[in-house]
Amino acid sequence: MKRILLVNYAVGSPSHGGIYRSHILAEHWAKQGIEVRFLAASFSHLMQSPPEPTSDERSEQVNGVDYRLLPVRPYRSTLQRTRALFSIWRSGAEAIKRHTMEFKPDLILAGTVYQLENHAVTEAARSVGAVSVRETRDLWPMTIKEFSRTWPINPFVPIIQREEDHACREMDLVVSTLPRALDHLSTRGLTEDRFLFSPQIAPPLEWSQDLPIEIEEGLKRLRDQVDLLFVFAGGFVPSNGVDQTMKAVAAVGGKVGLAVLGSGALEASLRELASTLGPNIQMLGSVPRACLGNVLRHADGGLQWFHNKPIYRFGVSPNKVTEYLHYGVPCVITAPEGGSVVSLSGGGISSPTGEFGPFVEAIARFAGISAAERKAMGSAGKAYVEENCTAESISANLLRVAESKRR
Repeated sequence: MKRILLVNYAVGSPSHGGIYRSHILAEHWAKQGIEVRFLAASFSHLMQSPPEPTSDERSEQVNGVDYRLLPVRPYRSTLQRTRALFSIWRSGAEAIKRHTMEFKPDLILAGTVYQLENHAVTEAARSVGAVSVRETRDLWPMTIKEFSRTWPINPFVPIIQREEDHACREMDLVVSTLPRALDHLSTRGLTEDRFLFSPQIAPPLEWSQDLPIEIEEGLKRLRDQVDLLFVFAGGFVPSNGVDQTMKAVAAVGGKVGLAVLGSGALEASLRELASTLGPNIQMLGSVPRACLGNVLRHADGGLQWFHNKPIYRFGVSPNKVTEYLHYGVPCVITAPEGGSVVSLSGGGISSPTGEFGPFVEAIARFAGISAAERKAMGSAGKAYVEENCTAESISANLLRVAESKRR
């Protein structure tokens, strides 16, 4: 394949922040000599550093990837965000058609979580004989239904359901980071021969950055006062269950510690909780994702809690867990058996989703095994990631399967 058109309105790149998976793939393909064009929105709430607002489509070069930023007004309120989504849905369809006719891609990959581009991608791909691929990291609109009380009146639910059904019935290939996603997608019309499990991508080594001095010193102090140190690094949002993670480590007791790094809407309440759990549970602030490798040099294990939600029966795929394993750090998580890279790799211990007691027991069991056993878990996880979760392996596998779908 010589040309690839990526469509992901939630732009992610080292320049803008956000969801990096599509950019990592694009950057790798570009280094191989493949022409890559990336259609993205000029603004997304997931960006840390959005570009200057523009009323016209704009081109940017980011590490060899040609970004075409479609104009979207910055938004703050839910109403403004809804208007922005409807706007990009309409303008994006026209842009996909226009860029397809101009660029003549061999593959068009749709990756926006809302799936609003699926119909346009399929139509455009067929017009030039390209392979149409849908990549999904979360099962929308099921996610909205299970995590939002207002989903019955959410205008996007029926629209997204239509788009998901279209992808499952009409697109050449559907790729998912969830190990068991086919169990759901097959009920929407996807056949097994058009499904590909593709795990989260480990970060490139060149993304490693030095830690801020205050974070480095905080980790060293905590490391010195405990025998076993866990790390949680991520967003302070309800789905991450940071409060349950903190309480579980505190319940294990002894000289087991937890360093919590991140930011988000729940930060104030989590800091208040941490103050009641003793000195071994500390919130150290937020660091760029590219600093995670240097955070994990201080860690014996990573932690991740998932609530007891039916959607998790299809598996879980948090970036942070893949990254922990990438750096040789074993994990304790709540996840269905066979439904995460931890259980697939042997890189840690899994307990049932949403069950506090078994999670505490799993953490205690991890703390009770020898350092050699923990190292073996970390090595197994690292080996799995190196074989299955690098940009090289994921991009090559995706292109190999996509090539087999060419008309």
